[in-house]
Amino acid sequence: MASAKILQRAETAMEIAGDFLFADDEDDADDDSENCGENADAEDGEDAKSNASEREEPEGGEEEGEARDKTANSEAKKDGQTKKSEKGMGKRLKSIMGIATRPFGSKLQWELLFNFEASNKGSKRNDGKRNAKSNTDTTTGGKKTSRTPNDDERKPSSVDASEIGQLRRENKRLAKLADKFLDAYIQLKTRIGELSEVEGQLIAARSNYDKLKEELQESQSSRDSLIATMSKQSEEHRFAVKRLDAELKKAAKDLAMLEQEKKCIEDKDKQNVASLQSIRKELESLTSIRDKLKTELCKQEEMHHAETTRLIEDLERVEKEKNESAVQYREAIDMFKRDTVNLEERATKAAMENVRLQREISELENERATLRTNLNSSMAKVNELRRAIAVLESNPSTSTTVGTANKGLFSCPLCGQEFGSLANMQLHAEDCCT
Repeated sequence: MASAKILQRAETAMEIAGDFLFADDEDDADDDSENCGENADAEDGEDAKSNASEREEPEGGEEEGEARDKTANSEAKKDGQTKKSEKGMGKRLKSIMGIATRPFGSKLQWELLFNFEASNKGSKRNDGKRNAKSNTDTTTGGKKTSRTPNDDERKPSSVDASEIGQLRRENKRLAKLADKFLDAYIQLKTRIGELSEVEGQLIAARSNYDKLKEELQESQSSRDSLIATMSKQSEEHRFAVKRLDAELKKAAKDLAMLEQEKKCIEDKDKQNVASLQSIRKELESLTSIRDKLKTELCKQEEMHHAETTRLIEDLERVEKEKNESAVQYREAIDMFKRDTVNLEERATKAAMENVRLQREISELENERATLRTNLNSSMAKVNELRRAIAVLESNPSTSTTVGTANKGLFSCPLCGQEFGSLANMQLHAEDCCT
């Protein structure tokens, strides 16, 4: 039961989210083009800065500059390869999750994007630390300097973590809301199926009603034809009875006349006795036939009356069933209309809520793009400052590395403030640049 419900929810989610696939693909293409442009600009800026730093180096530091260029190029290639691989993996995971689990895939998609951003930030910080470490090792002759990160360095990671947590909570809320919409849609779909079944039952009842009506019409036509034949036969029987009655009266008259003439015509009396007996026999046979016809007519009338009564009862029963089915049909139609109005109101509310959610999602995407641009610009400034510090440290003629000329003090190349140690001057230079 649970697996069937999950399968039904997945199929319904795939049907609902089919319209959003093209929009997500267009957004991915736009993000790829923007990322390519930003990477190209960053690489051009790094090349220009590396060329400028090479021109500023003296002749004595050519070997060290070439070594740093090689390490920087190799690290840049590694960073580009890791970024490309992470980007391709993110695209593949995003497409797979979008096809398999939408609309729940939106939540997983955002979490994957945030995780990849966090990993990219961590990789960039690690690369920056490795670059700074390699530069300090080359300038100080293999001596390692260790320092603890201050509050300004910890702040971006905490801010990113809080933003990621807030966005994850928002994604959970949106996923719950999507579950509610999906449940409501499934309920509406099942209700529509039930209404379609009711409509099929009504159609079947209508067809049965038509069949019963046709059968009733056929029975009425057969009854009318039977009544017509019976009336015709009864008329014929009446004519026969009248004819026999007339013949009987005529025979009685003849008999009376014969009795009157009996005295005067004795000779003819003997001759007429035989004929009279035959006539009497015929009269008796006709009388018996008439009685039989009367009894048969009575039986047929009773049968026709019973058949008529049964047909009338069937007609009344069919009329009653027709009225009941008509009342049920009207009730079902009224219920269907009410459900249709409720479904339309819910669909309108769901569409409005969907528009609001789309607007919030676009605002979150804009904020994320702004944060990404700010992070890239700050990282570029930090890399530029580190490169400048490395150039100043590698140049023996500058005042930052010569301790005897300025009594062991190191001055900032940006504002000129003096510090007692090179590490403090580097920290101040980072703060001054930001």
